[in-house]
Amino acid sequence: ASKGDLQFNSEGERKEISTLFVDIRGFTPFNETHDAQEVMQTLNQYMDCMLKPIMSEAGLVDKIIGDGVMAVFGVLPSTQHSARDAFNAAQQMLQKALLLNQQRQAQGLEQLGIGIGIATGCAVLGILGSHERRAFTAIGKHVNLAARLESNARVGEILIDTESLQAL
Repeated sequence: ASKGDLQFNSEGERKEISTLFVDIRGFTPFNETHDAQEVMQTLNQYMDCMLKPIMSEAGLVDKIIGDGVMAVFGVLPSTQHSARDAFNAAQQMLQKALLLNQQRQAQGLEQLGIGIGIATGCAVLGILGSHERRAFTAIGKHVNLAARLESNARVGEILIDTESLQAL
């Protein structure tokens, strides 16, 4: 394996991580009422707000699903607890989205907020798929909890679980 490659055995590896889900609120109606190229442009603007903070806080982007992102913290080396990295990234995301919305408002464009969920706990990390298509992912109840927290977060909210709160 070359430097920078992540290695996982075929059964996956157990590790305590923090999982973060972020999603653009109101994106489905926006998508249905705007030209596809405008939707793509808007989505890329928001993705910039969401992806850079993840990477700057030692996070891994697990997947991008439409207007949502799943990220994991605690896999890459960091000097802090994974929950701190995830929370720092979430705060940066909200700040960047706020600035983007101020620019969009000045241009007379619609503003779209983001909601974030974070949960910390043991997950299994590994490569999932078949030999045609394989991808890294994290699986576990805390991953599902982070997704549920995100779906309940209102615009501008970061919802976190007890384990993340205790770690912070």
